[in-house]
Amino acid sequence: MTLDQIKYLLNEPNVTIGAHGHSHCDIRAMPDLKQKINYLKNDTKEMLEWFHTHLNHLPTAFCFPYNEDVKGMYASLLKPFGFTQFYGKERIDIESLYGTTFS
Repeated sequence: MTLDQIKYLLNEPNVTIGAHGHSHCDIRAMPDLKQKINYLKNDTKEMLEWFHTHLNHLPTAFCFPYNEDVKGMYASLLKPFGFTQFYGKERIDIESLYGTTFS
C-alpha cells in the first residue's frame, strides 16, 4: 500500500490502522534476553516515530511479526507504549483451509 492509501483508510469509519514493527527482525534468533528487550524497545520507538511523522497517528493495535508473541515479550513490552490490542496467534495458513498448497 502507498502512504496515501493508508492515509485515506485512516479516515474511514470502522477502519483500524495497526502496527507490525519497524524492522521485522526475527527476535527468536537473538541469543539473549537483553538483546531481545533492547531491540523491541528501540524498534517500537522507531515505528512510533514513523507513524507520528507520516500519519500523525499513534496505533494501539499490534500484529506480532512471524505471528509469534515470543513468550509474551511483545505484549508486555508494548503495553507501556499504549498498545492495547494484539493479533497474530490466531492466524491460519490458507493451505489448511483448502487442503492444498499454492505456488
